[in-house]
Amino acid sequence: MDGKTVGVRLRGPRAEVDIRTTVDAREISKGFWGVTLGHVTAGPTPMVEDLEVYPRIDPRSVDDPKLPRVLVVGDSISMNYHEAARAALKGKANYHRIDGNGGPSDRGLLCMEFWLGDYTQEGLGWDMIQFNHGLHDLKQTYDEETGEYGTHQVPVEQYKANLEREIRIMKKTGAKLVWCPTTPVPQDSFGRWPEGTFGRRKDEDRVYNQAALEVIRKYPEIEINDVNAYIRESEAFEQWQQQKDVHFWDQNLQKLVGEAVAQGLDELID
Repeated sequence: MDGKTVGVRLRGPRAEVDIRTTVDAREISKGFWGVTLGHVTAGPTPMVEDLEVYPRIDPRSVDDPKLPRVLVVGDSISMNYHEAARAALKGKANYHRIDGNGGPSDRGLLCMEFWLGDYTQEGLGWDMIQFNHGLHDLKQTYDEETGEYGTHQVPVEQYKANLEREIRIMKKTGAKLVWCPTTPVPQDSFGRWPEGTFGRRKDEDRVYNQAALEVIRKYPEIEINDVNAYIRESEAFEQWQQQKDVHFWDQNLQKLVGEAVAQGLDELID
């Protein structure tokens, strides 16, 4: 490093070495960077005490300029099928997905401007945006002693209002918008929040998808890529329907969902 030899001892097959250097504002202004925030001081004006930046690839260096640019905004289910969908759209579209889990609609509303990036720059605009929320919104507080469900993480009416506001933000890009109904909740399931236990009720996705449709129908120009219906109707998911996990950890199922998503998008690409 800097012309000097540095000895390092690694223990274990997964050991890693992180090399950190300083960077100034001039360097950051020239390229694409990701950032991890450190401790944030609470108060009327929160302050970030430390942060770590890391270089990112300029998407224009890897995109095919002759193909449309597609952005997928979604939760962990879209993380499950991401690679399969991208492979299925190879040569048809430049397929991109937001970093991490899009989570509930209130997170989407908070982060949408960041996810869209500077779409006004040449080569960074979006031709199509597929967006999705629901599986986090429909979580409910759960009392293990009584077996009773409580409030949703995002109540239905607030969910609808969040989608309305997200749509207004995305429409500024000029991209074709595609709503992807949230995937099924196959069986009742439970998990832990820091403040207690939460539950997902079987078929609660139907309630939230119906609420979303009430919003989407106000915008005839928004298309629908109904992956929920595909999963419910396909015999390949019969065994999965008997399980409690909403995710698709099986690679074969990930491939099926990803290819279904890709086919729906491909049919909508101009």
